[in-house]
Amino acid sequence: MGASSGASEAPDSAQVWKNAKRIAESLGYVPASFSIAVRTLVQDQNDFDATLRPVTKYQVSRLLRTPTFQAMLYYGSQELRGSYFSDRKNLTIGTMMDLFEPIDIAAMIASFVYYRKAKKLLAKGGWEHIEDDINKDSQIGAQVGVAVPNIGIACGLITGTLQQVGLAALIAQNEKAYKEYRRFLKGEGLSYDFKKEEELFGCSSEQVGVFTLSKMGFGVEIGQAFTVAFDRKRDISTIKEPLHLKMRVARLWIDTLKEGKDQPTKRFPGEYYPVQTARETLEEEVKKILAGKAPWLARGKDDVSEEKTPLLFAKAEVSEEVPEDLAEVFSLEEITAMEEEDFDDLVDHMDEEDTKEQKDVEKAFS
Repeated sequence: MGASSGASEAPDSAQVWKNAKRIAESLGYVPASFSIAVRTLVQDQNDFDATLRPVTKYQVSRLLRTPTFQAMLYYGSQELRGSYFSDRKNLTIGTMMDLFEPIDIAAMIASFVYYRKAKKLLAKGGWEHIEDDINKDSQIGAQVGVAVPNIGIACGLITGTLQQVGLAALIAQNEKAYKEYRRFLKGEGLSYDFKKEEELFGCSSEQVGVFTLSKMGFGVEIGQAFTVAFDRKRDISTIKEPLHLKMRVARLWIDTLKEGKDQPTKRFPGEYYPVQTARETLEEEVKKILAGKAPWLARGKDDVSEEKTPLLFAKAEVSEEVPEDLAEVFSLEEITAMEEEDFDDLVDHMDEEDTKEQKDVEKAFS
């Protein structure tokens, strides 16, 4: 199916956004530790040349070391950076974090949190309405980001996941209206129509998605880019802001590949197409996804064990000079190469309470 012409303003725009904010809140509590991690990662992406500062890496690793997030990081790394796994004897949280840019890790955290929240919100009924779409869109989006580095994993994953999360919140508000919406889409041959959503629900799934991004700690620019991603009325040639263009092209690739087509018919700059080898890999991955491949966003702590994830339990040789708490995150070479100021900042954070992140995870997902 094709997509609609995109987002449109309702007569009372302020009320529509109020509705979206209220409905986004129904997705539940997001601990401050989650949004702080995302904000810090976005800052490193923007202000430190897409490089993880040591203190950021350590702080975020505390969250990713919790069993639930560890499962996401392991299986996400396996799917998106699989070639790295072939000759590894062991894996640490730090080595897996090093496979991604800071913004990618932020997007993985946000998408994972809200995927789980959407599923929980619709646990008593309704998840079946979006399960297939969110699984396909999120996985295809991430793979597009792998195949086209100029788009990047973050843009693909965000545009592929959070609109469906927004739709989940709308369904939870009014499943009867959703059934009418689904009949409308089928009759029109569309995959989404935000004007119709506003008519039926008082706001759109895209608008709810904007609030989920804000709540997770992403800045205004990413929220604006997310909106542009779904604006079918706008000519791509008029989009000058790089992040907006990346999001728009990412969504175009998702919609196209999901329909079983090779590439979008709309024209856009050449740097947003994959090279031949990456295109072949992308096609192979999309075939698996369309055939029902299980999504890595659905993984949880029960998927981490010595039998299922042996590389996480294989102990590497660690220098006695490296404290055990740091060995899971940094190599001796990384520590040795740190600036003195970075190392001092890192040591200051090592004294913080270790159990806070696990408590936050339990509270967020309980």
